[in-house]
Amino acid sequence: MSDTTATRIGRAGTLLVLAGLWLAAAALLWRTRVPAQLPRSHVSVGDFFTPAELRRAAGHVRVLRLAALGAFALQLGTLALLALRPPRLRPSLTGGVLGLALWLAAVPSAVVTQWWQRRYGISLQSWGAWTLAFVPSVLAWVAGGAIAGAVAVALARRTPRWWLGATVLATAAVGLYALVNPLLGGGEPLRRPPPGLAGVRVEVDRVHDETRAANAEAVGIGPTQRIVFWDTILRFPRGEVVVIAAHERAHLDRRHTAKGLAWTLLFLVPGLWIVGRAARPDRAELLPRAALAAALIALAALPFANAISRRYEREADWIALERTRDPDAAANLFRDLAISNVLQPDPPRWAYLLFADHPSTKQRLELVMSRRGTALPGGPGSP
Repeated sequence: MSDTTATRIGRAGTLLVLAGLWLAAAALLWRTRVPAQLPRSHVSVGDFFTPAELRRAAGHVRVLRLAALGAFALQLGTLALLALRPPRLRPSLTGGVLGLALWLAAVPSAVVTQWWQRRYGISLQSWGAWTLAFVPSVLAWVAGGAIAGAVAVALARRTPRWWLGATVLATAAVGLYALVNPLLGGGEPLRRPPPGLAGVRVEVDRVHDETRAANAEAVGIGPTQRIVFWDTILRFPRGEVVVIAAHERAHLDRRHTAKGLAWTLLFLVPGLWIVGRAARPDRAELLPRAALAAALIALAALPFANAISRRYEREADWIALERTRDPDAAANLFRDLAISNVLQPDPPRWAYLLFADHPSTKQRLELVMSRRGTALPGGPGSP
């Protein structure tokens, strides 16, 4: 056996071991408390939503999806143009240009989304207030691009395995954002939090002047973790607020944010390795090509990332049902969320795979039915 053949066999063996470790880690992270076998259940969305509500939701999300697809196309096209004619600048400046170009490519979609949300009465922001809130985001895009560009080139110049260092730094950056971001919010302590949240910091965001949408979220990691309610969701019936509180508590108890960081690491390792094969960014002019490869990989990975998010959301729904033992309130909560946020209860399969990071309303209602084992209450016009 020649040395070359032995080297190839050794590399293949190493790749197989690494692939096995990757799959083992993914299998561990994929586990949830939701039983593998649940009673088969079927929900007709027509039993919970009127035809007018279904038409309104379909019309609402149709334009939002087109806007999102347009943003994907514009950003990929922008990166392709820059890859063909890269700017002749220093790495940090080239990265800043990339960030600015991507932000500009996202502006049309953002404008259409704001216009459409105002038309449906979801966004209550004036165009002036929206502009003042949106425009400063360009600074994050430019600064993030400049830092990423400088770091990527510096690492790629030093070692062919630059992607390993980039993976660690990118994961650390995501973790730092998860740690610090809750401290930057404008929430205030909720005086009378729902039951079941003892030992957790609970805040409320006063958003009723900006939107009619309803939401709650578990944010932070370690010492900064907390649950944030939009004041719009606190207007829901008390039983529904208790269910959403149990849902968000489940996210914290099951450490979904930390698991999300682990998934980030798992996706970045092969993703950045592929980027390195497509265009090792050891020169500033190769940054646009590397960014284009990274964007295409991220787009391809989006359905998988959404599937992971939906799985954790389903686990939080299941634990909330276990803790509250109130399937009626859970069913009404999922319906009210769909009405308030004008969500399509049963979206087309392609849209579900590409855009949905939560189970559909239909799926959430079916989970409630499987938990209860009997027909659910409700119907068109029910609370």
